[in-house]
Amino acid sequence: EAAEYDVRNETGKEIDKDIPAILIVEDNMDLRNYISGNLSGHYQILEAENGEKGLNIAIENIPDLVISDLMMPEMGGVEMCERLKKDSRTNHIPLIMLTARADRESKLESLETGTDDYIIKPFDAEELQVRVKNLIEQRKKLREHYRKEFLTDPADHEIPPPEDEFLVRFMDCAKKHL
Repeated sequence: EAAEYDVRNETGKEIDKDIPAILIVEDNMDLRNYISGNLSGHYQILEAENGEKGLNIAIENIPDLVISDLMMPEMGGVEMCERLKKDSRTNHIPLIMLTARADRESKLESLETGTDDYIIKPFDAEELQVRVKNLIEQRKKLREHYRKEFLTDPADHEIPPPEDEFLVRFMDCAKKHL
């Protein structure tokens, strides 16, 4: 099934890992193209028309951010978000939920599953661009912080709490190879 998701950016070239990649998961092709068009100048764009395909693309390509519709066929945005946040390979990826549903319950359900931001349609394209930029910059700063911290002697660091499975495995591996 992996060959089915030969992901390329909007120019048809292979994905460049130095340029942030955004996965847009939206069943409405016109809206997907609109979002893609607004972000493609600064980011590589990956696209999926439903949550199931979006989940597979996210696992294969580990984008820097996911923008998802709430209601889609096959798998909705909430279920996709929940599955991404439970997977140690993808739980660090920020997710913006775009939806026409403005009710409190939908918003709370999305936020409880790990959605980082919730934007109601119709939305302002410039606001979306700023929110995307901010989330990507925050994660970049976090990565830099942890990178600097782990460049020092791992023996100086306490073991991370057990709920952070990735860091526990990383620290164990680092200590074995020292």
